[in-house]
Amino acid sequence: MTRATMLPRLAAILLTASLGAAEPTHSALWGEAGELWDPAGRLPDFSFAGYRSGESPIPDVAVVARVTDFGAVPDDEGDDTAAFQRAVAETESGAILIPAGRYILTDRVSIRRSGVVLRGEGPGRTVLVFPKGLEHIDPKPTTNSGGRPLSGYSWSDGFLGIRGTFREEVLTDIAAPARRGDDRLTVTKPGVLRDGMEIAVELRDDDDKSLLDYLYGGDPGDTSMIRPATTRALQVVRVLRLEADVAVLDRPLRYDIRSAWRPRLRGFEVSVSDSGIESLTVEFPARAYEGHFTEAGYNAVAFANVRDCWVRDIEIVNADCGIISSAWFCTFADVTFRATDDAIPFRGDFGHHGMLISRTDNLITGFDFRHRFIHDLTVSSTSAANVFSNGRGVDLCFDHHKRAPNANLFTALDAGAATRLWRSGGGANLGRHCAAWETFWGIRTPQAVKRQAGWSTDLVNFVGLALQEPAAATSDGLWIEAIPAHLLTPANLHEAQLARRLARIGPSDATPDSN
Repeated sequence: MTRATMLPRLAAILLTASLGAAEPTHSALWGEAGELWDPAGRLPDFSFAGYRSGESPIPDVAVVARVTDFGAVPDDEGDDTAAFQRAVAETESGAILIPAGRYILTDRVSIRRSGVVLRGEGPGRTVLVFPKGLEHIDPKPTTNSGGRPLSGYSWSDGFLGIRGTFREEVLTDIAAPARRGDDRLTVTKPGVLRDGMEIAVELRDDDDKSLLDYLYGGDPGDTSMIRPATTRALQVVRVLRLEADVAVLDRPLRYDIRSAWRPRLRGFEVSVSDSGIESLTVEFPARAYEGHFTEAGYNAVAFANVRDCWVRDIEIVNADCGIISSAWFCTFADVTFRATDDAIPFRGDFGHHGMLISRTDNLITGFDFRHRFIHDLTVSSTSAANVFSNGRGVDLCFDHHKRAPNANLFTALDAGAATRLWRSGGGANLGRHCAAWETFWGIRTPQAVKRQAGWSTDLVNFVGLALQEPAAATSDGLWIEAIPAHLLTPANLHEAQLARRLARIGPSDATPDSN
């Protein structure tokens, strides 16, 4: 679709919205079924987020063991940590059932191989009780970017973990420039690639910070504390086929390819996949929260260097941090956060991070925040293509933690009171909180909200979110479509993009390389 045809379409949409129409309304960036979408345009392709890129459902893994087989005893005063650790260490693959009851754990329980699942009998029925914080059992003193002493567990680690390793050896340089939205790359060593191979497209910044500037749509703010060498953008893709020295990819490029950014292809080899944590409650003791950076590491779940793993159907109670993930293509579904009546908040907050998501292409869906964290939903650094959908909170905030989080999607969400939607952290002089192509689609609020001055670049999409400013449509600047969230169709952009892609690909394209 050309700009000449897009703008009249947008004008009609904006006029319809301004007249208070009660009919479903489509976005000029998408249309009814994707017919207006441009792969090179400002709306990213979010359809690859989550377990197996949405091409396979999360499996129901057969039970092969029970923690009670290893000595765990529910509903007593004994420490069950060793039994849980043995169960995980001695299970090669399959689900480990945690029968209903309360279990006391005083250290980490970490899955370190593929195909292993920790499964309870449901939130409220299987309850894992952690009476101490990580700082109490394994101190990790550090400082924040301002030099304040604190615990490293304020933003890292968790008692239940899925942990792996990541190899990314350089395969080949990219020999020619390409544009965002292209699906072909010219490479110097085509012989190292093969059909169906998953690889990572890597870009690294130059001394002028031109990559950082690009990720911020030309408006990065003060980035004086960011060293150029630390900015890297990565996109995982699959090679459909080779045509001489050209690799044909299964998805559009998320970024331009420029020689100044030393573009190359790296291997993408992750040691752990297809493992999960499901159907249980993680409970910490009720206490008085003392505020930002006072956390002692009452952290529930941590993913590190894994892919295609999941958390589903769990409840997290009285946590400092709920889920902290540095992973790819993982799904976090149906997670409830709550505090008990005897927990005491600090200025209305009961903890630090609800969900802190880094890396790319993760799906966070069906969440329910029944209390506030300082940061409910967090994306940081150059994390991209993560989707937050079908969730709700009492007063959600979309924390963008600086250093160029970009091209993430927040869709079909109930923001609750919506008094602090843009509340965000991050140190000084690390750029604006939010970088380019971030998309807020169908966000329900009880009143129009005000954008925070300087919070983001203008190259951000607001569709179906009531803002205290008029509609706008510029090709490389601000984009606001004032469509009421309850009239926006599709209501969930991720689901619409995924359905469109799955309808178009053939079976061979949808099957990942098993290497």
